[in-house]
Amino acid sequence: NDSAIVRHNASMIDAVLREGDSSPVPIFPGLPFGQLTRAREQNTRVVFPALLAGPPGVKIGGLFGWIPPGAPDTIGLLNSVAPIPDTIYKAFLGETVSVFNHAVWRASLSGTGVNRNTAEALFSEVPNLDIVAQKGMDDPGFPIDVKWARFLQYWVARDFSLDEHVLVLAKLSGPGVGRSNDCALVRRDENGDTEIILREGDPLPGCDPACVGTIQRVSVAPDGGFYAALVSLTAASKGTNQALLVGQLSATEPGLSAPYVLFRKGTQFRSRSGEATTVLSMSLPATNTDAAGAGGGGLGNSVSLFGSVLFEATFTNKAVELLRADP
Repeated sequence: NDSAIVRHNASMIDAVLREGDSSPVPIFPGLPFGQLTRAREQNTRVVFPALLAGPPGVKIGGLFGWIPPGAPDTIGLLNSVAPIPDTIYKAFLGETVSVFNHAVWRASLSGTGVNRNTAEALFSEVPNLDIVAQKGMDDPGFPIDVKWARFLQYWVARDFSLDEHVLVLAKLSGPGVGRSNDCALVRRDENGDTEIILREGDPLPGCDPACVGTIQRVSVAPDGGFYAALVSLTAASKGTNQALLVGQLSATEPGLSAPYVLFRKGTQFRSRSGEATTVLSMSLPATNTDAAGAGGGGLGNSVSLFGSVLFEATFTNKAVELLRADP
């Protein structure tokens, strides 16, 4: 009983869920939680995975939600039915939670409904979006026969119209997909729409003839719908081959969700001493997602509610500064 989820309300500890407390698993009512290793919270609901102290030789566990001071609830259980037909949950690999307290999670699967190429998926409690994406499967929003190949990172965000979106940074496979264009940032919303909003190899508007080289970092605001992406550029000079992009998600006007250039390497500045200098490189923190690729859920991000982006810039005069760029 030496692990716990402890919530602090900015003035005091107001809720504790402890290893050994009763779980909500219906098969074995009251079975105690085992060790608690991680948790995510964005608003009032905590989402966490846990194994349970079950009978010898029986592995029982799952993904749970908890809104203090109430009792925990069950999101999914190991070896129990998943939303994909003829599949069960094999392992819960990562999770996050939205401003509306909706969980989004990544899981491996087993059963007759999957094979080794399709046995991983992203799921959510976002309305009408229980299956976000399944590895090895195509999507109506993709070019013909292009499939999800690997999930790198994912977030859930609410836009100003109060619609929710799940963003997935993923590797793709299929016809016409190669090393130069196999990574994309994909938006899915509660209307069931899928949109590739940024893809390696695509032309970058306003930067002709430059194209997106590598998607280096992504940061997503949990509320407001703004996101930022740091990308390298091909067909650009060495002094201008990086750009900071910003976009705003919209379910009502999906075509407007694509990002635009907010800031570009090579931009000239005048320092406080009056010296002219130029942006040499830019960076966003690598701590916006956890080791499993889940972002949000209480983690920090570089994008504000209204789209301002905080980033680190290195200049040709060797100065390193934090800059704020407003859309």
